[in-house]
Amino acid sequence: MASKSGSKKKSSKKKSKNRKRFSDEQRSVIRIVAGVIFTFVCIFTTAALVSYAFSWNVDQSIKTNEVMWNAYVRADNICGKLGFEWADFLVSKLFGLGAFFLPIFMGLLAIACFRIRRVKIFRAFIINLFGCILFSVIAAYFSSFFQSGLLLPSGIGGSYGNLANLWLTSVVGPFGAGAVLAFLLFIWLILLTKKVALWFDKFLYCTFHKEKPLMSVDDADEKNEDENEDNEEDEEDEADNEAESEKEELETEAISLEIEDDYLNESSKPEPEPSTDAESVELVIESNEHDYLANLSDDDKAHIYDPRLDLSSFQFPSMSMLDDYRSKQYEVSREELEKNKVRIVNALNSYKIKVDSIAAKRGPTVTLYRIRLAEGIRIATVKKLEEDIAISLGAKGVRVLTLSDAIGIEVANNKPSIVPLKAILNSQAFIEQSSQMELPVALGITVTNEPFFLDVAKMPHLLVAGATGTGKSVGLNSIITSLLFAKHPCELKFVMVDPKKVELDFYNALEKHYLAKLPDEEEAIITDTNKVVRTLKSLCIEMDNRYELLRAAGERKITAYNEKFLNRKLNPLKGHVYLPYIVVIIDEFADLLMSAGREVEEPIARLAQK
Repeated sequence: MASKSGSKKKSSKKKSKNRKRFSDEQRSVIRIVAGVIFTFVCIFTTAALVSYAFSWNVDQSIKTNEVMWNAYVRADNICGKLGFEWADFLVSKLFGLGAFFLPIFMGLLAIACFRIRRVKIFRAFIINLFGCILFSVIAAYFSSFFQSGLLLPSGIGGSYGNLANLWLTSVVGPFGAGAVLAFLLFIWLILLTKKVALWFDKFLYCTFHKEKPLMSVDDADEKNEDENEDNEEDEEDEADNEAESEKEELETEAISLEIEDDYLNESSKPEPEPSTDAESVELVIESNEHDYLANLSDDDKAHIYDPRLDLSSFQFPSMSMLDDYRSKQYEVSREELEKNKVRIVNALNSYKIKVDSIAAKRGPTVTLYRIRLAEGIRIATVKKLEEDIAISLGAKGVRVLTLSDAIGIEVANNKPSIVPLKAILNSQAFIEQSSQMELPVALGITVTNEPFFLDVAKMPHLLVAGATGTGKSVGLNSIITSLLFAKHPCELKFVMVDPKKVELDFYNALEKHYLAKLPDEEEAIITDTNKVVRTLKSLCIEMDNRYELLRAAGERKITAYNEKFLNRKLNPLKGHVYLPYIVVIIDEFADLLMSAGREVEEPIARLAQK
């Protein structure tokens, strides 16, 4: 066993050494050198191909010359004899005009190496290879209808394009070959950009839904008679629909009036109905002097900066993506409530505690029993009996708490129901309150079946703790999901740390919208604890930079700063930008502290103190 463990350790050490064969600096040097090479190949190939298109017929004599590589033999190609041979191989022997896709791919590789822009190498390779072959065959197909040998030695399709076109034409004929090539070209354009598919869909819609052309007078008379009959039926249907909609509006208005009447009866005295006409009453809109929008004119409001326009095509996630969990909803039966009531009363009577009344409030996971005690009984005496009540009820968990007008006993339900996040986000209370919050988060439902939510921006630090299986990950995902449904990508960015590599991995799909990362990092979600320190230190630098912007703007809060920026009161040329909220989420925080130690404590302490 010792030898096996020793061999495993040696193999793991060898693997770690192989992984760290190149340091970060060495990788950067290799990346830069590769970028320079790809740039040179791109420029050299482009120049050679362009020059070959104009000078190939003059340089053809060099190929038959025995002393071609003699210093006294010159080529008209701008890249010399090597450029002529390279271009002749690509154009004449291979792809013809399709060879121009090779320098395009080399240029994309150079852009990726220099990190000018993120490039998906595999996608770029597939698109360029597909385009190179396809355009070679298309060029050969068109050149088959005329003599293209005058343009290029093997035609504009090259040797490969000519052979492929000859085979395709022999199989499906000239017309079929053209149809196949047109279809493949359409597929290539869709792979290149999705806008082609959207344009094609719009074109089909406009084609089959456009207005019909004008008809003759006789045809128009016959058509008008038929249309008049159809219009009469349509008008009757519209009248019925309008009547139904008006009826629904009246019902909703009546409901809202009833609610307002109830509120007025409870809170204040009803005011007499005004006898004046609605037109004679002047409406005065009160404004807050600190509200920038209220102090702006209509012309100024038209010029208010909207950060969401930078990502105007973004659509918020639909509520249909969330599950209702209807099959996981369980209701506490009347019999169970009666049994628990009898047990609670008997348990209290055994300690000479009399109960005047008891009421039950059913919740998704616990049931609250509101108990009114007889006069002269102290609440502290009941709290001491919490364990005895739990034993008498035989429930998993019992908690005694003090209410405003009674004492409450929470008893866990035998079958707890799943609280759907969809129901909380759709609740009227959350919709009204979330509009006044910066970072609204829905966490669940209280014992009284009211949605429980809070504003993370007012906390602004949160530590989720608990034993294994108590719902820490569920609560964390609820926080993230609530923020995704409430905030636009320009208003919110996440920095996620997931040492376990499985808890937050599915949020990788949000990389281009919500996730923030360091420029030189490949993965948006940090899984290596060694990279956490760098990320946290960069957040400290970002925090200091934001404080400088707030100081320059004369503001203390990010909300006031962004409001000034939206109203164009801060000059972007002086470094002012719209500041999105940055939410840092760290899973397995205790494991991070044990592995990274004091290195991670310092930046976390700095972020938490400010």
